[in-house]
Amino acid sequence: MARELVGGAFLSSLFQTLFDKMASSEVLDFFRKKNLNPGLLKKLKILLNSAEAVLDDAEGKQLSNPHVREWLLQLKEEIYAAEDLMIEICDECLPNDVECESSSRPRKVMRLTLPSFSKTACEKEIEPKIQEIIDTLKLLLEQKSHLGLEETSVHNGSYNSQRLLATSIVEESDVYGRED
Repeated sequence: MARELVGGAFLSSLFQTLFDKMASSEVLDFFRKKNLNPGLLKKLKILLNSAEAVLDDAEGKQLSNPHVREWLLQLKEEIYAAEDLMIEICDECLPNDVECESSSRPRKVMRLTLPSFSKTACEKEIEPKIQEIIDTLKLLLEQKSHLGLEETSVHNGSYNSQRLLATSIVEESDVYGRED
């Protein structure tokens, strides 16, 4: 069961990594130089911010609602897809001598050039891939009200969660396990 739970702190760090990559000068310059639609990056960031706002609530509700757990897993997949796309821009579409400042991968290494992958193919694939991620995020965010997820305030990339009272009293509805 513990393996199936999706941790909010883990996803929050994924969001922050993704926001850093999207805001890197290399990615923004790539969009400008290749005349790609910068509005797609803006839409993606807005949707990711909206998803991050319900992350805290979803993390708490995933224990009691398997649909919320599935929603979190799908959200995580989309975050990975967006991050992979930003890495693809840094690794494949930018010249080899340009280092992407937010990439966790080392950039200044020699790579073999694959004949089936050209820069124009990379550039043509970027916008449709971003649009696909945007569409999926929109679908996920439409489900948040059906799942009863509420937005929490986000300040400086971290949640302003309510302080938990120190007590040994456990609410019976929050206890899971077998009754003897």
